[in-house]
Amino acid sequence: MANNKVLFRIQRFDPEKDEKPHHQDFEIELAPGATILKTLHQIRAEKDPTLALRYSCGSAICGSCAMKINGHAILACKTQVSECVRDGTVRVAPIGNLKILRDLVVDIEPFWESLGKVKPYLMPKGAAPDRERTQTPAQFGSIDPSTTCILCAACYSDCNALEVDPSFVGPASLAKAHRFIFDSRDAARQQRLREISQRTGVWDCTHCGECSTRCPTETKPLERIEEIRVQAMADGHHGNAGA
Repeated sequence: MANNKVLFRIQRFDPEKDEKPHHQDFEIELAPGATILKTLHQIRAEKDPTLALRYSCGSAICGSCAMKINGHAILACKTQVSECVRDGTVRVAPIGNLKILRDLVVDIEPFWESLGKVKPYLMPKGAAPDRERTQTPAQFGSIDPSTTCILCAACYSDCNALEVDPSFVGPASLAKAHRFIFDSRDAARQQRLREISQRTGVWDCTHCGECSTRCPTETKPLERIEEIRVQAMADGHHGNAGA
């Protein structure tokens, strides 16, 4: 194989034809500086227009293009092909812990459902002010990392706890819970801590660290989970198996 050619081994699945997923190989001439997403578009244009994938902004903002490359979740739009070639091959598959709908497209609904369980919105006290509720830089600093989550589901994909127990709320949801638990404007901290201290919540995390390793932003879910646990213990939420 020439140096400028790479073999993309892509997991394919058509529910109307296939009983189970299989792999299809595409040899592609690599453009300089090509990302995974750009090369998948190239494969669709030059080799097979039926290849299904999910994408949108192409700028690592929307989180739509998460997929597994060589077994680990990444954002296809920000990952260079040159970083992923192993023995001349790049292995592409859909993200994990979610049902495959077609090729690289999964049913993302369980991810959104888990997010809804942590009430990912501000629950302030009192009537709405005439202007916005403000924070000092220091107050915002305590939630800054968790506000960077782009809901790409890369952490959800590679979470070992979710693979064993699909009822676990998942690292992205816990990172989003952190964003409101530590928000100085929120009045529901104790309610939030009490609810996510129950089974399938913050104590079901196994501390494998995959979520933070795969996170493409500064959210780093494992660190946020650890901070929630410390706060839950400090506030007296002990009546659970984890604590």
